[in-house]
Amino acid sequence: MLLGRFLYRGRIARAVVEEQSVRFLSGPYKGKSTSLTDVKILTPCKPSKIVCVGLNYRDHAEELGMPIPEEPILFLK
Repeated sequence: MLLGRFLYRGRIARAVVEEQSVRFLSGPYKGKSTSLTDVKILTPCKPSKIVCVGLNYRDHAEELGMPIPEEPILFLK
């Protein structure tokens, strides 16, 4: 079973993929199905922030000539 977010007729809805179709689980088309070719597949979620870890492996720090941090370096994107 594959769950996801899809754009269909200008609306975003959650749906489950079944063979070559999607069955909507939310929104105005809830309970209805349509062909997988009729929808645009969207990212599973739309995060407002992404937390990243800098110099997250030894080789990367060495490549940049930087000391290996004792604690994680976090930044947002």
